[in-house]
Parts: sequence; C-alpha cells; structure tokens
Amino acid sequence: MHSANRIVTLACGVSALVMPAVAFAQAQQAQNSMSNDSLISSSNDIIVTATRRETTIQDTPMAIDVVTGEDVQKLNIFDTKELQNLSPGLELSNTTGRNNTASLRGIAFDPDGGTSPAVEVFYNEIPVNANTVFTAIYDLGQVEVLRGPQGLFRGRTSPAGALLFGTKRANFTEAEGYAQMTGTTQDAVNIQGGVSVPLISDKVAVRISGLYDKNAVSGVSTITGRESRNRTYSGRVSLSLRPWEGWTTYIMYQHLDAKLTPYILVFGPGNTVGANSTGPALAISDRKSVIEGPLEFRNKSDILTVNSTLELGGVDVVANLGYQNTRLFQLRDQDIGNAIPNFATIQDLYTSFKNYNAELRLESDNSSRFTWSIAGDFHDNSNFVPLHTDQHSFSPTGVVGPTCILALGNACYERASVELTIKSRGWGLAGTVGYQLTDAIKFTGGIRYSNDKTVRDQLAVINPITGGGFPGFFFGSPAPFLPLCSNFGPDSPFIPGGLVNFYKFNSVGSSPFITVDPNGVCGLGTSSHVVSRNKLWSGGANVNWEINPDVNAYFSYGRTQRPGPPAVAVTAQVGQQYLQAKNETADGFELGAKASLLNRRMTLNVALFYQKFKNFLSYEPALFAIEPTGRVTTIAVPTNGNADVKGIEMQLGYRPTNNIDLGVNAAYAKSKYTSPVFCNIVDANGNPVLPAAPADITSGLPQTATCLGRPLSDSPEFTATLNGEIRFPIGAQVMPFIRGNANIRPAFTSERSNYRYPTDIRLDLFVGLRSEDDRWELTAFVKNLLDQDRLRSVSPSTFRLQSTAGTFIDSGYRTASINAPREFGVSGRFSF
Repeated sequence: MHSANRIVTLACGVSALVMPAVAFAQAQQAQNSMSNDSLISSSNDIIVTATRRETTIQDTPMAIDVVTGEDVQKLNIFDTKELQNLSPGLELSNTTGRNNTASLRGIAFDPDGGTSPAVEVFYNEIPVNANTVFTAIYDLGQVEVLRGPQGLFRGRTSPAGALLFGTKRANFTEAEGYAQMTGTTQDAVNIQGGVSVPLISDKVAVRISGLYDKNAVSGVSTITGRESRNRTYSGRVSLSLRPWEGWTTYIMYQHLDAKLTPYILVFGPGNTVGANSTGPALAISDRKSVIEGPLEFRNKSDILTVNSTLELGGVDVVANLGYQNTRLFQLRDQDIGNAIPNFATIQDLYTSFKNYNAELRLESDNSSRFTWSIAGDFHDNSNFVPLHTDQHSFSPTGVVGPTCILALGNACYERASVELTIKSRGWGLAGTVGYQLTDAIKFTGGIRYSNDKTVRDQLAVINPITGGGFPGFFFGSPAPFLPLCSNFGPDSPFIPGGLVNFYKFNSVGSSPFITVDPNGVCGLGTSSHVVSRNKLWSGGANVNWEINPDVNAYFSYGRTQRPGPPAVAVTAQVGQQYLQAKNETADGFELGAKASLLNRRMTLNVALFYQKFKNFLSYEPALFAIEPTGRVTTIAVPTNGNADVKGIEMQLGYRPTNNIDLGVNAAYAKSKYTSPVFCNIVDANGNPVLPAAPADITSGLPQTATCLGRPLSDSPEFTATLNGEIRFPIGAQVMPFIRGNANIRPAFTSERSNYRYPTDIRLDLFVGLRSEDDRWELTAFVKNLLDQDRLRSVSPSTFRLQSTAGTFIDSGYRTASINAPREFGVSGRFSF
C-alpha cells in the first residue's frame, strides 16, 4: 500500500510539471490553437453541438469532454480506445477482438446481449456501429464525450452518454492539409494525411484523407510464437457545398478494411487433462496465449453521411442522412484456454450490418427569447449472421467420442449451423422548447417518442461433424454421414426421448424439425420467428443560470428507455423468465457549475449526478443454472435488475503563463444493483456457488444465484487524468516543448471478476520541436513510461468446458485483456 501511494504521489508530481494540452479544452486551452476547424469560435471558446445547437462548453447545461483533432495528432492517438486515457470514467474496450464497447459513469454494456448501447456512437450526427468507428481514428475535427442520459436531442437514446465523432471538413476558402508519419519499437507504423482544396471559392470544396496503420495490439503472443497483429487501411472523401448563402451541405464517404489477430492473454498454473498438459505456468507479465487454433477478424465497412442546413429567415431546416454497410468476418478457436489440448473447436462467423438513417429537423434561430425545434427520424437496419460452430461433447478426461447428434451423456463430434436475421425499422418524433426567462436564466425541455418493430428469424441445425448445414447454408456440405433419416424419432438412439417437448419449452416461437441436406446428411433443427414492437418515451429538461459572464450554474433531468431483447439460442431447460428481458427505464439528475476564473486563465467545471434504473439491462454470457433435473448448466441470457448510480465529476484547466497549459480531470461514480439480479457467484477457486435444486421440479423454474449491491461495471469508482504542455520560446522560429498525459486508476476489488485490480498509472511523455507557426513538428515519445502490466478485464474463474458427466474440464488459466506494453516512438508532422 505504501509503495502504491508513493507511486501515485510521484506520478502526480511529475505530471504536474509535464501534463499535456489536451482534450477537455476550455477557452484558455485553445488560445494558441492555429486550427482552421469550423467548430472553433472567434472567441476561441470550444464550440460543441451537444444540444444540436452550437454553444460553448460553458453555456451548455451538461457535463462534456472534448478532444480536438489537434489533440489527437499531438498525443499520437492511433487507437480510439486511448481516448479513455483523456476522459475519466470513460471505458473503451475490445475484450474478444470482435466487440468494441463503451461504458461511462460506471454503466456497462455487452453487445452480445442484443440490447442497444449504454453509450451511443454518432459519426457526423449519424448513429453507427462502434466496431467501425473505433477501428480507425484520423483526420478528425473533434470528439465530444456527452455524459449522462441522452434521451432528447438525437434519434437514439442511451442511458450513460454519447460519443460524437466529427470528421474534418473541406475548407471553402483556402487549400490546407497535413501529413504525419509515426513508428514505434512495438513494430507499429502509422501513416496518415489529408488535403483540402476549394474548387469554387466559398461554394465547393473537397477534402481527401487516408490512413495506413499496423501495430502489435497489446503485445500478446502464443506460446508457439504467433504474434498479435492489427492492420488497417482507410480512405475518406469529403465534399463541402454552399450553392448560395444560407444553404450548406457536407457529404462524407469513408471506406475501411481492417484485419485483426488479437490473441487473448491467459495466466495461471495450467492443468493436466487426461494425459495432456494445457500449457505451462504463465504470469500476467508473460503476455502469452495458449490458443492452438486460429483467431482472425476482418472488418470491411463503408459509411456515407450527409449533413445539410437551409436557413429560411428565422427557421432552419436541417437534414441528416446516413448509410453504413459493415461486413465482419470471424474465424476463431473457441477453446481460448486450451482446456482440450491438441484440439481446436472452431467457430466461423459472418456478420453483416446495413443501416439506413434519416432525420429532418425544423428549428428556430436564436433571435428571440423563445426557441423551438421539431424533428422526425427514421431508421431501417438489417443484420444477417450465418455461423458455423463446433459443439463437441467431451468426456471428463477431454476425450472426444464418435460422431453423433445430441447424444447426451456421450462424448461426440457435433456441429451447429445457425442463420440469424434481424430486421429493425422504426421512426421517432421529438420536440423541444426553450425560453429565456430572464437575461440570465433559460429553460429548455422536450420529449421524444419512438416506435420500433424488430423481427428476428433464426434457423439452427445440429449436424454430425461430417455433415453440412441446412440447404443453402453458405458453408456448404461435405461428404454425407447418414444416408437416411428413418432412424430419427422419439425412440431414436440419436435423439433422447422428450427432446421435441424440450425445444418447445425453451424457444420463443420455435418449432423442432428434422432436416436433410442435398447430400442426405440428417440433422436436428429449430426455427424461430420473433416479432417485438416497442413504443418508448424519453426526454429531458434543463435550467441554465448565467450568474455572471464567467460563471454558469445548471440543473438538468433526462429520461431514457431501452427495449428488452429476447434470449437467443438457449439450449438448456430453463424457465420463460429467461427468454425475454423487460424494457429498461432510466431517470437521471445533474447539478453543475462552470466557471472561468483568474481573468479567464483558469476554468473549473463541476457536476453532481444521480441516476435511477428500473430493469437495468445487462447480459450474462455464461450464467450458471440448475435445470429442473438437477443438472448444472450454463446459459447466455439478458438480465434485468433495478439499480442506481451517483457521483461527481470535475474538470480544471489552468494557464499560468502563455507557454504553460495544465489540466486535471477527475470522476467518481458508484453504481450498484438495488434489487436481486441473476448473476454468477464463484468461490475462491472459481467454482460456481449455487443453491440446491428446487423441490418442485415440475414448475420448470431453474435455480441460479442472485446478486444485490453488485456494481454495474468492472471499473474503478474513481479515475483521474493529469495533462499539460510546457513550451520554451527560444526564437529562431523554433519552439521546443514537453507534453504528457497521466491516467490514474486506483486499485479496486471487483466482485464481477473475482479479482483485485492493482493501481494503474498510464504515463505518456512527449518531447519535441515545432515551428512557431505550427507548420511542422518532430516528436519523440514514450507511452506507458512505467512499463506497467495492467489488466482491464478478467474472467471470474478459470476457463472451463462442461463435460458429458456434468462436471467441468478446467484449463487452469484465467483469460484477460491487458494494456499495451511500454513503447518508444518518433513522429513527424507537416501542415500547410
């Protein structure tokens, strides 16, 4: 403990001298900016669009962090997840290689649960899938981190906050651009640039930008020497149009192609299964994976956004259109802990997102005390997910038996083929009104109505390993195994009695069937057709009080709702309460103040918040449960539970001289369930702690553990960042500088992970030269200066597979995601 305190004290002292000029830019931090970004006002206050109107941070009644495109370049941020190092309480993660997620204020989200995000992501005001936006970060205008419930101003609501990414726009009046190249000791190379050219002055302009990036991800390699890799190509074309004064349109098209091989770290003593070892004893610092099969992900995406504003004398017409087409390819060995040595359990998955979004908004200008807006939005989203996954059954010693179909109690080879189609279409209406009660006090409020329909169609077939999927399945059909289906029936040796009723019990709207593919291969299948309709209300209100030109106080209220999703592909005997989650409602309250002090050399923003959830939506990917027969099993289901969140956030910026910028940001958020919720409880050895099976097994209600008071996320309650820059004017048109950023996560014990996370101090330092006119810059830097090996997520127990005897085959390893190792680098940037 004393050692940790000394480290924290040392880091604070060092960072106080070399903290970088970044993100949460207030007026003072932007005074020396040479950016031509249209979002920077003439007064050099940061302009944000959190309320869909351009206002300064100080005049916006909500807690906001801002990272400018200049900040991204100066801090060499090439991974979007590094934004969390600048915004306390923001957690950006990708624990599996395929799911990028965001959490804020202690409110977590798992995309596998089928719920809408807790933190929505917008790209040029268009809601998009996070997998695409988080994969590449370059040529940005700025990023806004909106904290708290977002239920009013945009077409999608989210209980924890929103991330607004704005790309750099083409300049109407002058040619400009930049080129940047970076290399590091972790075999990372990043090359990016952008050029803007006015084709017709003040009428038509175009901007072209691109990115090439490769890196070693988190530096994890397999024990056989395979290394984690990431490679990304992306290109973007932006068009700015102003046919006449008062009508402006921005069009952006982006293509992305990324390939990722992110081997998953394991640590622990390993184990012996049968006569084979799962692997050697491994520590966290080894940064090793024991996976034997493939682990590959590919992301190909195209995004088109259109933002248009037409001024009609007192009324503005705003249109936002968007299209996203993302194709995700995945090939992975599911046995990431190597519980079955010398054997790979393969999953081959393809996911297609096609999303269309449109919004039309009428709004008054700010020429009178009364303001208003009316908006309508429409979305049409479709997801197509065919997958092919091995579902073998293993004996307690890890032996795989003969090929069979659902021969419960026997070791066998089996393969499941699933085709899932999700189509969602909906529309919404929203309205806001605002009134300037006095010269100092303004009230704004509004309401949003959303009407959505979602259709989920699922076709699932279990085949012998030598058989293919159902007819037309894209994986094809290998040589036949069973020539006829005559043996299938209630008395079949391949299908245990009562299985038909078992499937009727478990699946919403499903029916069992026997399938024969073109080669005569038999399989057992289920199909389901689930239609859900949701009519949701959300909204909010706020009061902003300008105490004087340098001090504002505000109070805000926000309500959001999220629809509860159905459980997908549950194959255990469980009750109906698992199969459909309830809708979630969240009410949030925030009291804050924003001040510019010491002749505007200091800014101080403080916010207190409280949020109450009814039926908070979460997800348990492997929930331990006891079937009515007494058999222990695991199921993947969404969960509901009442919860609350409370905390405080602070932002402090200070410019003691024109050549020194300092900043301290801190956030405290305490979240907990206030009602019992289904969850996993494990003992010190990682074994599930479950109650006894119910006495009346005819009810069909399973038994599982429930948690009360558990946090909503696996993150510390307190986090802080310290940042700043020191410049040394020496003349000769050259400016030496030192900048840095420290992100501090104190030690905490996680009930969810059954793990004690140690203190994590991420310290990045930058030293370099730049021209006084900011046209060029040369920088040497080190990230993770203290070379700490810190986990960001940990499995609650060792990785295990269930055997045919109902026991678990233990790999002896826990799985985890880890921060990137220390790396040194050099970067050069030229702007014109």
